[in-house]
Amino acid sequence: MEGSKRKRLVNDILASVRDGSLRDRLPAERDLAARFGVSRNILREALVELECTGVLESRGREGFFTRTPDFGLLARTLETLQIWPKDTMRQIMEMRTLTEVPAAGLAARRRTEEHVALLRECADNLSRIHISGESWEGEGAHWDSLLHMTVVRAAGNELLVRVYEGLSVLIERYIGTSRKSLFALMEWPELILGQHLGIVRAVTDGDAAGAERISREHIERAVEEHTRLGVYSQPSFPTMP
Repeated sequence: MEGSKRKRLVNDILASVRDGSLRDRLPAERDLAARFGVSRNILREALVELECTGVLESRGREGFFTRTPDFGLLARTLETLQIWPKDTMRQIMEMRTLTEVPAAGLAARRRTEEHVALLRECADNLSRIHISGESWEGEGAHWDSLLHMTVVRAAGNELLVRVYEGLSVLIERYIGTSRKSLFALMEWPELILGQHLGIVRAVTDGDAAGAERISREHIERAVEEHTRLGVYSQPSFPTMP
């Protein structure tokens, strides 16, 4: 229920940004929650999600400001999803390796206090979900993908962030699929949580080598298990003449 409210709120804020009724600096949190008729907790979750997808920008105590996202690019990404080959998940995991692993090392060197706070929030929620279960369907995938998005943003490379943002909708969807298939295995929920906590700890501690290592292991273990389960197969490349 809470998840559907958050999703509706995200769409409502997106619509307001599109039509210009929300622009530049957003109203105070209390006023914005009253405007959309939601609790401040749900509002905060929606604002964080929109920040991580590049629609909003947080400027600390100044509050949230609108950015100018490429809605056309996002629409084209979603449209092409239907015509991608069956090994989409493998391709996404390869892209995650190319972006998230080096980003984790940069994040350990460049993260700000805001990045650390958000990473810890993601880690706390994933730990809670591990113990008590999801409060709404897809909550685990939400905090999972938000954690990885925050690591990429903490790398401080705007071009890298833009590339990752173009994939963010697909990544969250396939993280959800990945969690469902892997969490059916007895040892995997604890293993994945441990890896997430390890990434957050390494980035927070400024351990660039550790952040890259755990990030790579996190993705590679998932690829190996998905291949074993037949979720997707290894690619076949043409031989050289």
